[in-house]
Amino acid sequence: MNLPVDYVAPWETERWRRPKQRGGKRYYRTLRRRADDFDLQLAPDHWFAFWHDHFDWWGRGNISGRQRAEHLRAYFTALARGRDQASASDLPIQVWLSINAALR
Repeated sequence: MNLPVDYVAPWETERWRRPKQRGGKRYYRTLRRRADDFDLQLAPDHWFAFWHDHFDWWGRGNISGRQRAEHLRAYFTALARGRDQASASDLPIQVWLSINAALR
């Protein structure tokens, strides 16, 4: 496909807007609830080898800064809950969060 030299993609114009995502309120409400209810399920007989969880499996946090902030807020809430649970346990546990800095 040969485009003219002066071609401007629709998303580079001021009038173009990203299509609205449906179900956003429900998605973020579920995300916050999942972070608030985050549980490491610590027990002396459990064994974890780099056990991890993905709150943003589909990459919605890479769409915009606002959506990224919502996901980061959920991750930090879950991290704080995991830290509190680990400190209350007698088991030797490390809890950390890995964040990819690049947006698409």
